[in-house]
Amino acid sequence: MKTGKWILLISLCTFALTLWGCAGNIPESQRLENLDDHWGESFRHARDNQILNPEAGEIVRPVFGLDGKAGESAVKKYEGQFKGKTESSPGLTQMPAAK
Repeated sequence: MKTGKWILLISLCTFALTLWGCAGNIPESQRLENLDDHWGESFRHARDNQILNPEAGEIVRPVFGLDGKAGESAVKKYEGQFKGKTESSPGLTQMPAAK
């Protein structure tokens, strides 16, 4: 088989797998039923939480966790990991031309 045929075969297989992966495995009718079953749940949860504690937004307490110095140190250490690294094009490679 020539190189062009292999490239075509691999391209077709990749396209077919992409379509298959995007299609999902739940039929359309079941997706709509699932959406209908859970429609408005987020609203109801938010409403119920506001009914249980209507003054929640007025409570000003410090957040427990990292103190300022530890948080700043963690951010500086994280940002320092990327200094000096060169950027490369993500996932792009050049293929040699078929002969």
